[in-house]
Amino acid sequence: MAEALAPGYDRYFFSLRTAKSLPGWAAFDGRRLKELRQSGLGKIEEYATALGDGGFFYVPTLRLPRLFGRFDTLHHSFRLQWPSALRQIRENLNLPTLLGREGKMHRNGWGYVLNGAVVLPKVEFTNAATVIRSNRRRIVRVAAHTARSSMSRFNLARYLPLGYARIAVFAKDFRRRRLDGFGLGPELICTVQLRHIRRIKSPDIMGSAIEVSGNWRIAWNRRWMESGGKI
Repeated sequence: MAEALAPGYDRYFFSLRTAKSLPGWAAFDGRRLKELRQSGLGKIEEYATALGDGGFFYVPTLRLPRLFGRFDTLHHSFRLQWPSALRQIRENLNLPTLLGREGKMHRNGWGYVLNGAVVLPKVEFTNAATVIRSNRRRIVRVAAHTARSSMSRFNLARYLPLGYARIAVFAKDFRRRRLDGFGLGPELICTVQLRHIRRIKSPDIMGSAIEVSGNWRIAWNRRWMESGGKI
């Protein structure tokens, strides 16, 4: 990248600084870097041939057994590969993509109360209702995970069982500031409620179609249905 942005130099010198080693450096031959860039080679291993003689210096401050290095490599490999593997698993199982955009929880008696917003970015209007019904527990879990990620580990609410949840489900992603007090636009599909604490009640979407199944309550937004959504 340095050679592409500032071409024409015979030598490119980089300073290496990290908390895990002494200050180091790496020096590369400019002509060789240009040849590699123009050839279209994209493998990082090829650029090792552009290192100058004695052009790499790196001394770790702490030398660990080689076995620890292998575990560290496996750990980083897992972190890099797991998101794509998880995405592939979801595609094979036909699980929809759920994005947690907002989540807040607080304690109320023996349980916690959850409010949040979840986005279904790739869902179609014609089958959104079916997807939401079959993934309502995942919707609540995604919102709860979003809430826990932004709160202190010392907050008691995150360790209590779920008492009440009200999650707004959107067909289109927006900024968090926009989702807060969104209104009744057609992008709002519904609100999903799960109530275990009976004394907690919350008003439904104005003019919505209500669907009740046990402790679950789904309020389908009328504006979304008028724009093509089917329940």
